[in-house]
Amino acid sequence: MQKVRFFSEDLPASLDDQGKFNAWLAFYAGFYTTLEIKRAEHHPFFVRFAAAQVAQIRLGRIEGSFSRVARTATAMETAENNDFLIAMNIASTPLFYSQAGRDVTLEAGSAVLCTNAEPGVVEAENAISWMFVGLPERALRKSCPGAVDLIGRAFDPANPSLRQLGRYVSMLLAADDIPDEPALTAHIESSLHDLVVLACDFEREMAPIARMGEARGAQFRGVLAEIKASFLHPEFSVSDVCKKLGLSPRYLQALLTESGENFTERVMELRLQKSRKLLERAASQHMKIGDIAYTSGFSNSSYFNRRFKARFGLSPGEWRSKKNRNLSAALG
Repeated sequence: MQKVRFFSEDLPASLDDQGKFNAWLAFYAGFYTTLEIKRAEHHPFFVRFAAAQVAQIRLGRIEGSFSRVARTATAMETAENNDFLIAMNIASTPLFYSQAGRDVTLEAGSAVLCTNAEPGVVEAENAISWMFVGLPERALRKSCPGAVDLIGRAFDPANPSLRQLGRYVSMLLAADDIPDEPALTAHIESSLHDLVVLACDFEREMAPIARMGEARGAQFRGVLAEIKASFLHPEFSVSDVCKKLGLSPRYLQALLTESGENFTERVMELRLQKSRKLLERAASQHMKIGDIAYTSGFSNSSYFNRRFKARFGLSPGEWRSKKNRNLSAALG
């Protein structure tokens, strides 16, 4: 894991505030991407920045006397970077963020999904303090197709995966003894990626509940809980949920469609993600592909193979072989 840091107090004492600020701008552009940054007026310049790169994922923590940080159209032309980022406000005061036509106030502990592919602005009174995790656009779109709808929306500070992501990033940045070993790096990258996806999935579920109102929102939560509890059964169907919750099939489908994903789409995604984890898990290497299909809720291996390849770009067998080759190479 490659780690870097930039503390303004480490710069030569001969540099004035503007010189230190210029050094910071050049450093960050080289590490990640070009930003337009405005210093806080009537405050000495300071910045404390610690970051790491884990394979294709960048993570970091920044505190600085900035009143405005912007990703401009001009910067996008000169520094191509389409990463998605979850940015968490770790200050005790609010931050104000604007992107994709949305303006949000980020209270302490909240976060926002940003994209470097569009202009965006974050503002504060005198200082900005936040933590970020950035991963390639393609990686997040593939794992969480609906994530793009979350751009510019404030995440709930109580989002359990968001809170775990914050703790995990803090631990990684504070540790000085994490070896740059391929198998460990792959594990850390996978964990970060999964936590980002889980945090986005939580927000995608909560957003429809907020729009539905108390009664319909409670019914929606009940439907989701039943789907998650029963999707592994190959014979699981809409009628099972309806009987359990006392809803009509038409109403249930309308409720799910309102959330953006119907019953079939939700069940399919859960089954595919379950099968992917089984294919990657060392303890499941003895299982045949057909057994993994059935264990994940599929009753037909051929159908499972087609849906898995359409979702992840490789057949189940190819996915398992690729993961095994990567692990063997990492272990030497």
